[in-house]
Amino acid sequence: MTLSLSELAARRLRRDVSVEQADAEYTERRARLVRAATGERGGKRRRYVWLWLILALPAGWLTGWYVVSMDRATSFTAAGVAGRVGAFYTAPQSDALALRFGDGSEVRLGAGSHARVLRSEAGQRAVVLELGHAEASLGSYRGWKWELSAGPFLIETSQADLVLSWDVAQQALAVKLRSGSALVRGPGLAEGRRLNGSEELTTKVATSPP
Repeated sequence: MTLSLSELAARRLRRDVSVEQADAEYTERRARLVRAATGERGGKRRRYVWLWLILALPAGWLTGWYVVSMDRATSFTAAGVAGRVGAFYTAPQSDALALRFGDGSEVRLGAGSHARVLRSEAGQRAVVLELGHAEASLGSYRGWKWELSAGPFLIETSQADLVLSWDVAQQALAVKLRSGSALVRGPGLAEGRRLNGSEELTTKVATSPP
């Protein structure tokens, strides 16, 4: 059986105050007991509320920080304007076009070159060079992977500084690594070709004889 606060106070009062005492004294003692009981219970509630706030605030701050940092890291701009995944970007004939990512990575399209950003999400980014050449400075934010593709060729890396060229007419690929490491896959590269340091690779799609 659960007793109310008033019933508990009354029981304690009957133990502490005899029935012979005056009504005024009885009433005053009863009021003091009720105030003490409610104050104690209210104090516990307040302590629990403050404890919950102390624990919840850091968790909320960390969650907000993580969401904001992920949003910044996965976003990118094209010529200073917010970029859009899947959009087709063309550099002017007289100038380059910079695709800048939230972690500081950059893919700079040469004049007249075409490219698309296929993915820009937590863990992976993918850019396809449709035509021309590009200079790429790719960071290693949280170990995220980069994929650069041109024609049937794929370049995989987590951190590299390189120059990439794709000649559509000749179906030829040229990769010049400045720093870092990259794995190139595609026709004629059975297990892929690993490039390190300042290595270069030139290859093309083999044409079938007439």
